[in-house]
Amino acid sequence: DKALRRFDATGRPVDGRPLPAECYSDFYKLTMLPAMRATERAHGNDIRCTFSVNVRDVDCRRRLHASAIGKADPALYEEVLAGVAGLLTRPFDRNVLRRCAEDHNVPGWDASTLAAVCGLEDSPRMLAQELRKDLARGVVGDPSKLGDVLLQLFVAHDSKLQEEKLYIEATGPWHRVTWLETTLMQVVYEALLRDQRRLEYGAAKGPNGRWDDGAWYPQWLAEAFVR
Repeated sequence: DKALRRFDATGRPVDGRPLPAECYSDFYKLTMLPAMRATERAHGNDIRCTFSVNVRDVDCRRRLHASAIGKADPALYEEVLAGVAGLLTRPFDRNVLRRCAEDHNVPGWDASTLAAVCGLEDSPRMLAQELRKDLARGVVGDPSKLGDVLLQLFVAHDSKLQEEKLYIEATGPWHRVTWLETTLMQVVYEALLRDQRRLEYGAAKGPNGRWDDGAWYPQWLAEAFVR
């Protein structure tokens, strides 16, 4: 009940504040990060990784591609884009990570590691720093500034699927981009869920031009709990 009171009838935080950057990350991230930092130091502090969202449902993947390239209603792509852009404003809560490391005796979470991940106390680091949405680019790019995390969306051919798809990826230093592995996927799948349920429940946009998800979200949530 305490957790539910923090969200409104549309499933979004009541206070309107962004979720913390470490939201959706599991304990494994906390325990593996010191190993990542040690590996980075052994290789000149420059190990860059890319996480790419894998939309396995064929219909969802193709609807998202069609929406992105203008062959279908752009609403789905715009929903995904808004969710991805929102990651630029999710700050790390260094006290949460520090407390977790202390409570569970996780080694390696010293002041330098906290600063590298979370930023400084008076200037918290965001989950990502840059968004690139050049759909025609067709290739993975690097962040404009070394050390930052880049979010990028582009359309390109997938050699495994043998078809074009919308790529949604995060690239940056290993110890920073790792926090997007689950979070980026969650953002995309939430957008897909909302798009599907709006169609299913016949939702409409309100006078402000925004979707009235409060008309269907509570019912869907109740059904999900008792399914």
